[in-house]
Amino acid sequence: MRHTGLRSIEHENRLYDRLRELSRQLKIPLIEPFLRVSKIDRDGNRELVIDRHCRSYTRNMYNAYFYQLNLLLLGSTYADGSNRCKHINGTSLDTRNFAYNNNVEDGNFGYISEAGELTHGIVIGTGTTAESFDDYVIETIIAHGVGGGQMEYADMVAAQNEGWVGGGPYYFHEMERVMSNNSGGSITVNESVLYWIGLNSNYVFCVLRDKFGAGVAVADGESIAVNYELRQTYP
Repeated sequence: MRHTGLRSIEHENRLYDRLRELSRQLKIPLIEPFLRVSKIDRDGNRELVIDRHCRSYTRNMYNAYFYQLNLLLLGSTYADGSNRCKHINGTSLDTRNFAYNNNVEDGNFGYISEAGELTHGIVIGTGTTAESFDDYVIETIIAHGVGGGQMEYADMVAAQNEGWVGGGPYYFHEMERVMSNNSGGSITVNESVLYWIGLNSNYVFCVLRDKFGAGVAVADGESIAVNYELRQTYP
């Protein structure tokens, strides 16, 4: 189901409350990703416009998780019956390419990217197609720059927070990226993705894609901040 209204978000939160309770009863940890989007005006004031669970962990993420647990490779396609991953260029790849050989917080591996990089970390776009479990790339990327339809992507290396919350109890990893519009015109952002870069820069995988319920219009001189929190709640 794809929900956009407040009532639907509240309903979704109630379902997660039930799922959390089942998780406790069954002694099974619960994976919970969150999406938060803010607009930033010319004076630096923030307005939170989206705050909800993600609805979009992709087949890439689950296939990589299964491989890490089992070291088992199945099939040859990005589809049911196979646990291969799909590169953002559309190529189906051996899931071992999802691995990394450096710190996940390093600017060359994992999610964290430096200014202007669009092949890992948080990337935004103008696509309006609903999320799909089989998503592997952003639909219509907003390029880095100051030309028409472009936005300037900030560094993500320091824009993160992580740790353990005992009252949850849960582990979390929170990442944020700010994109500034200096294009001379308004740009409506409709989607965001979280890209993971693996063993080398040739291996880039989409693990989250979110279609915003309503587009976020970012005027010239304003910015948008996209925040992803990856949380694992324990029973």
